[in-house]
Amino acid sequence: MDTIKVLVADGDDASREGICLMLDDELHTVVAAQNGVQAIRLVATCCPQVVLLDVHLPDAGGLEVARRIKAHWPEVKVIILTVFDEYLDEALAAGADGYLLKGGPLAELRATIRRVAGKT
Repeated sequence: MDTIKVLVADGDDASREGICLMLDDELHTVVAAQNGVQAIRLVATCCPQVVLLDVHLPDAGGLEVARRIKAHWPEVKVIILTVFDEYLDEALAAGADGYLLKGGPLAELRATIRRVAGKT
């Protein structure tokens, strides 16, 4: 199965590191960002296929980062991964390709990454 390059952008160190550890295997190559500005910079330099964005990123919120990514790199797939369920409509309007709640099953996260990357 093809490897999927994933960028994880989350301002919470423990959350970001935990997600990276869960995904860092034979199916996913993981890059991490701690804020919105760094996430955009890493999209430009690392060319991930999928970006996981928290809604509340330092410097630039996840929804704004999603808009910028989709405006400049429309081929990059964006998944909003958050503890808040009330941002679904805004995430879709920002161009997100997926929306997941943190704390859900790891299998659901992996399946969503594969689905948006076209690897199902």
